Amino acid sequence: MREQTKTRPKTGRRWPLVAAVAAALLLASPLHAEPIWQRVVAYTLDGVFVRPLTVVQIAVGAVFFIPAAALSYPGPVIRSGSWNEGKTTVDEAWDVFVIEPVERAFGRPFGSF
Repeated sequence: MREQTKTRPKTGRRWPLVAAVAAALLLASPLHAEPIWQRVVAYTLDGVFVRPLTVVQIAVGAVFFIPAAALSYPGPVIRSGSWNEGKTTVDEAWDVFVIEPVERAFGRPFGSF
């Protein structure tokens, strides 16, 4: 019968690859830029937590806009005869509840807060 020899896993050959990848990542980023780990953390936080929560905020803000607009609309102003005063308060409510979250979710660059 033939004896089976135990083979060791070849883990000693991976360190040059790991060192080469680490050196490439360090050399690829310019010296004046922020470290790469800060960008990775910012992109991860933005993509996993901030953007999905902002999309939920848009949906909730659109639902809450309806009663906010109804309560903030003063109706026609009889003395001055101007309808613009009511429109500006409804526009402000629309901006606060819907437009600002949309700009935060889709208008800013990825990874910047």
